[in-house]
Amino acid sequence: MPPQLGEQGAGRSLSLGGDAERLFDKAQGAVAREAWGEATGYFDQAIEAETQARGALSWSLIPIHLAYAKMLHEQRAVTKAITQYERVTLHPEATGAPERVEQLLQAMAGLAELHGQQGNFRHALKLVEDAHGLALLQWGQSSEQAKALANQRQQLQRQSDLPTDGDLEDQRAQSWLQHGDYARISKVDAARIKSQLKEAEKLARNGQLERARPLFQQAEEWVRQRVGADHRDTRYLRQAIVRIVSLAGAHQEAKELGHALWQERLSSLGADHRETLDSLAQMARLYLEEGDADGFGTISARLLEGAERHYGLESQQRLKWVLFVIRGWQQLARYRAAHEMAEHALALLTERGQEADLPYRLTLMDLKAASLLKLGKHTEAAQVIQQLLTYDHALTTSQQMELLHRLVKSKHAIRHYNEALGYLDQLMTMVGRYMGSSSATFEKLKRQRHALVQLLQQDPD
Repeated sequence: MPPQLGEQGAGRSLSLGGDAERLFDKAQGAVAREAWGEATGYFDQAIEAETQARGALSWSLIPIHLAYAKMLHEQRAVTKAITQYERVTLHPEATGAPERVEQLLQAMAGLAELHGQQGNFRHALKLVEDAHGLALLQWGQSSEQAKALANQRQQLQRQSDLPTDGDLEDQRAQSWLQHGDYARISKVDAARIKSQLKEAEKLARNGQLERARPLFQQAEEWVRQRVGADHRDTRYLRQAIVRIVSLAGAHQEAKELGHALWQERLSSLGADHRETLDSLAQMARLYLEEGDADGFGTISARLLEGAERHYGLESQQRLKWVLFVIRGWQQLARYRAAHEMAEHALALLTERGQEADLPYRLTLMDLKAASLLKLGKHTEAAQVIQQLLTYDHALTTSQQMELLHRLVKSKHAIRHYNEALGYLDQLMTMVGRYMGSSSATFEKLKRQRHALVQLLQQDPD
């Protein structure tokens, strides 16, 4: 469901032309009747009519794009919804009057939610943080918009602190009482403990670990007394505490706490138990945050071996951990290790050949291309990127532009200037359409094109 930031921006900042107004009203009527196919047709026709009347960059199109995006969002048509939201967020005049800012914030919040659902937490958080900053400037901290965005940011932060794209550790480590033993812990007490942990997390994020410590220590002691030290809920509460301590930057203490919990789970539950794997995943993240490549390599190898035995070699859970480890190697500048792991995982998925694997294949191809670029293997990287671009139906506008940008750089590096110029022209066409030919990005690309043309004249072959 698209996030709701209030109603003051829901109206139309510019009146639509006659045909577009009529078609937009029909689209909204079809949405109200849940006639989704009919609504899609009317939205497309309304956009076409207004574009012909006023041009593709008229702000009068924004209410149509926003309403269309929200419908697609609710129908879980993710790629199409992202495209419509981006028509708003990439608009060159998306600031100024309050109603424009409101519409921009709605689009940014919707985009962030969709990217969060796909596991792109870093991008989602950046969108929400930028939107929250705009809301503070426009309406202040006490406004409904700022509060809604602050809440969305908090939810994304809780998810993004997991060691992979939202799924790496068991969700009980974040909301440990969701599956709690309510025979011994009442829901009232559960809510109180969760509130304590949230406050401790907030303090830890602000570097106030000593103020956070009594809160999580009291919570742990209270739960330990009610359900016992060896109860699952106590263990997951301890895992949540490891995370809180790490948020404060106390990496050594977090590692010691995490290692002790892993050893207990290893002894009592076995090496391949889900909880033991959760602890390994958390330990891998701690080593990664500290920049310890040796520790990260040792722990992540154990994690993937255990996941293979518990979930299976080609399971989605193990694949998500594989993606985390590849990104970890890239973060540690171990690009050869990242490339080898991405290539091996891609071979497995290609051999399996299931349509449901497409998002993972695309992500792995993207990671492989990024590693090849860092290794200076521009020809191989260009081949992977060109293959990725053939899946344009599964890529957002931003993703396509980023890939084209990388492809231009790769072709430039191997002195294929003519091909680089062709891809740069494609990129400029997209940037001009979505961001405007007067945008700073477009101007930068124009300068890049001029330099490329000069190189081509000097070295036409």
